[in-house]
Amino acid sequence: MTKTLHCLFDPLCGWCDGAGGTVAEVAALPGVVLRRVPGGLFSGKGARPI
Repeated sequence: MTKTLHCLFDPLCGWCDGAGGTVAEVAALPGVVLRRVPGGLFSGKGARPI
């Protein structure tokens, strides 16, 4: 049985970056498929130039 791990993250989020190693370890387990879904921490009215 295959299970899908949906990883909702923001490329600018330090917490997301810090969890990357753990997410990679879980995704490496047999029968686990990683689906990355980037979001926007700084979007809409909170957006600013980078």
